[in-house]
Amino acid sequence: MKKITFFALLLAMSAATTAQVSNVGEYRVKNDTSAFGRNLPKGTKIFDLSSLRYWAAKGSVADSLSILSAHDSLSEILSYETDSIALPALADTAADLRTALTVLAGNQLTKDGNTLNVNDGAGSGLDADYLDGLNSSYYARINYPITSGTLNSYYNPGRFYYSYPGNTITEKPEGADAFGVLSFNAGAGYYAQFLYSPDSLLFYYRSLKQGQWSGWATVCTTGNLSSFCYTIPETDSIITVWGGKLDSALSSPADTFFTTVALSDENSDLDVGTGLREMLMPISATLTNVAIYVNTGPVGADLVVDINKNGASVFSSLPTIADGDSASTDNCAFADPVVSKFKRISFDIDQVGSTTPGTGLKAIIYYIKN
Repeated sequence: MKKITFFALLLAMSAATTAQVSNVGEYRVKNDTSAFGRNLPKGTKIFDLSSLRYWAAKGSVADSLSILSAHDSLSEILSYETDSIALPALADTAADLRTALTVLAGNQLTKDGNTLNVNDGAGSGLDADYLDGLNSSYYARINYPITSGTLNSYYNPGRFYYSYPGNTITEKPEGADAFGVLSFNAGAGYYAQFLYSPDSLLFYYRSLKQGQWSGWATVCTTGNLSSFCYTIPETDSIITVWGGKLDSALSSPADTFFTTVALSDENSDLDVGTGLREMLMPISATLTNVAIYVNTGPVGADLVVDINKNGASVFSSLPTIADGDSASTDNCAFADPVVSKFKRISFDIDQVGSTTPGTGLKAIIYYIKN
């Protein structure tokens, strides 16, 4: 009888030991909302087949719970691929590490409430989607080639567009083939383009206001000359006005300003006429000289130009391009050279060549501030 009792006791002890070992193992569930279906003792390792993540029970977990509902009773078992993440040495305990750093589905790292995707690529945060909290669209792109279409369509703020020679881009500044252009926003419905062309060696600027583009303004940077230019589209011609201030090394007297006015288009024959152009004097000034030049010189007679203020000529001797010549730089004399600020002056052509009238007439007005 004693032998039978002792043998039964051994069987009971063996069964109890076997039950403890077999219950603390790995348990698989379909996803984080699937009920465990059995009571899980402390230390049970749980594998989520949906997210491919491991969890360990920190204490006994009831059979009706799932990974999601028993989250506070579970600790995630962290794992890293050695070829993608180098885990630094940590002085924190495993419990502290689990609290501060958790690997979520999709290889995301969450530390202190901030999430970062471990894998690079679109949407990861590791491929310049964001820099200092700003989306990549906030920053200017330095490599945005365009080859066709109209430049009117390329004004996304912060983008730098460029095109090589031989492109078919339209609405470029005249004389510009290859170019680089920076676009920016200047308020609701207002945009601007700043363009440089190696063909003309000039900078250009224009603006878009409520759907309407302005003409191209040209920033002239030749030698010691700093100036501005502006081109105004008209029905059959281009009227160009530009001006600036001459360096004292280039002019006498010092601080001489100038304004250039196109008195015709570039190719049509010149004809006599009054009030062909008007100019608003930007400052109170004294005129010092007027130079005129043409694309095609007059033949058969001189080309003569006049400037009027209050209906009367400002000259005692009119600017004249001699028969067969193409420019007149210093052959006029003034009768009334003082012009008040914002005073209008107008331009006449008094005479053209009789055989060849001439083409492409421009006048440069030099003046000093009063």
